[in-house]
Amino acid sequence: MNEHMAETGHSQGHDGLTRRDFIRNAAVGAGVGLAVGQRTASAQEAAGSKAKVVLVRDEKVLDEKHRADPERVEAMLAQAMQALTGEADVTSAWGHFVKPTDIVGVKANVMITPTNPELLRAMVRAVLRVGVPEENIYTWDRAQYGVGLEGADAAKRTKIASFDSRRYCKLATETCTVLLNVPGTKVHRVSGVGIAVKNWVGGMHPRELPITGDPEAVFYDLHRDSCADLAKLAWIPEIRKKCTLNIVEAFRPLFHGGPQVDPRYAWHYNGLFVSTDPVAVDIVIAKMLQAKRDEYRGEHWPIEPPIKHLMIADTKYNLGTSDLSKIEVVKLGHQEGVLL
Repeated sequence: MNEHMAETGHSQGHDGLTRRDFIRNAAVGAGVGLAVGQRTASAQEAAGSKAKVVLVRDEKVLDEKHRADPERVEAMLAQAMQALTGEADVTSAWGHFVKPTDIVGVKANVMITPTNPELLRAMVRAVLRVGVPEENIYTWDRAQYGVGLEGADAAKRTKIASFDSRRYCKLATETCTVLLNVPGTKVHRVSGVGIAVKNWVGGMHPRELPITGDPEAVFYDLHRDSCADLAKLAWIPEIRKKCTLNIVEAFRPLFHGGPQVDPRYAWHYNGLFVSTDPVAVDIVIAKMLQAKRDEYRGEHWPIEPPIKHLMIADTKYNLGTSDLSKIEVVKLGHQEGVLL
């Protein structure tokens, strides 16, 4: 796979995000900007528009035991999808991304900070309303998946997926025609943050995970240099083509120490982020997480390690924009403590 990872050509303009610009604009910690080439113009920039990130918050979506209210989750999701697409009807909004003939793969996260099942259920119900049969909706992470509404429950994802010659899950590369990326929100001690771009790690065969030390695991090798080349997973041609929607659950994010959860560093943000651009949504959330860290300490407390992979996702893989000046953030619902 590495031979297909050649960088795209870069323009000679000066629209790239410098180290100083990135730290000033995104406040995500010293050292995150890299000495990489000028960024390649995205499709959005070519069209003269900004990447859109929609945030919807409901201060009552979680109760005191961190349980999500299904009706509030569904309302938040509907509002976010309508704001993203400009559609007055929520089923029409979903129709921008899913057709009745599609086979839909919902890429959740099951490790340590699992995607909230109420959000997954709300998504499956929305896809059903578009007309996709329940048997054509797969929710998955790692090697396990479930079908339809039952698949929203991690404990019921008992079916075992197979892997292609790159040791990537065939649900993503072969079976599904549409992929919906649904990560959680956390600061990560290896990659800086673990959000939309990093969520595709969950599609690798276990032999590819760096902790195995398997000498035959040659395709990805992601944990070097603060996971700087993490975007090579989202760059896989099938994922690039099929995944045009990222729905990030930020009900109770983790702002320090992840992926393991220390309750001192998790709080009820009660948010849901939606975007077609995985880099833009990650960089906006990284700004929010950095603001929370600074608020907690009462001084600048930079995310460590530096978030390198989002700049690389932009400049090398052209997966989206990491430049906040080229991102429109739409903030809906509860505004207190929005941190953006």
